[in-house]
Amino acid sequence: MFAGFPNILSLLANSFAVSAGTAFTLAILVEVYNAMVLFAPKVKASLEARGQAKGEVIGQAKANQAARDWFARREAAEKAGVPFTEPPPWDDQNHQNGAGPQA
Repeated sequence: MFAGFPNILSLLANSFAVSAGTAFTLAILVEVYNAMVLFAPKVKASLEARGQAKGEVIGQAKANQAARDWFARREAAEKAGVPFTEPPPWDDQNHQNGAGPQA
């Protein structure tokens, strides 16, 4: 009667299983999409905050290294009896971007 199906019941049962499986798959895809839409901004904000915090740590480490280097040059000049006129790295006049020391 129907190719591959011995009777109408097996045809309907098989058709229903395919439809149910398709509907289930579609429902899962919709839920995954909804989760992505809901959580993507939160994940992005979290990653940006982590990046900013990491940048601040790196910036602070560079500033600390610049201060240590400046102190080492100053001490070397003092030991050698040479005048040391280099301003410290935290001096407002040294900042190229106009940012001063944090209050």
